[in-house]
Amino acid sequence: MENLATTYWSLGQWKNAEALKVVVMDKRKQLLGEDHPDTLISMGNLANIYQDIGQWKDAEALEVVVMDKRKQLLGEDHFNTLISMGNLANTYRDLGQWKDAEALEIVVMDKRKQLLGKDHPDTLMSMENLANTYWDMGQWKDAEALEVVVMNKRKQLLGEDHPYTHTAMENLAKTYRCLGHEEDAEELEASVMDKRNVALVS
Repeated sequence: MENLATTYWSLGQWKNAEALKVVVMDKRKQLLGEDHPDTLISMGNLANIYQDIGQWKDAEALEVVVMDKRKQLLGEDHFNTLISMGNLANTYRDLGQWKDAEALEIVVMDKRKQLLGKDHPDTLMSMENLANTYWDMGQWKDAEALEVVVMNKRKQLLGEDHPYTHTAMENLAKTYRCLGHEEDAEELEASVMDKRNVALVS
């Protein structure tokens, strides 16, 4: 049932996926208990469906439970706990609850820096997520500070031609525009465009 639900999700058949995932979650609660890892995975999967169909309050309700259970059972530093915190932060951002998103994203970023190092892809993704939240809040200087780090790290680790590097450059260009730094924005945008044109030709 879980596999079929995932197939429905991949096909964009959200309602069919939702219906099956609700059954799987309820069965796992009944058979395994609310604290079992498989039950928590089911709750997280259903929350993802709610995210995709814009039912953010439903997603939030599940994600809060999953995060709290994982903190209790696995600890605040566990990989899965940090994923849960990041998922809930994304939902808060969709709901416009930016201060709540910011608070979680700072914790996730700091924990990943501490546990994985400043250069790890998950750490850089956390920095990017926090920068996006700052952008939504209009805190463009805070967003810029993080985006510069992410861009430079990705250039260093992945190279200037990598799609993730291009995304980081585009994010920073967008922030530069909000800050009125038009020349800096145009320079980044032109660089990304040139690199993508070269990639298409080759």
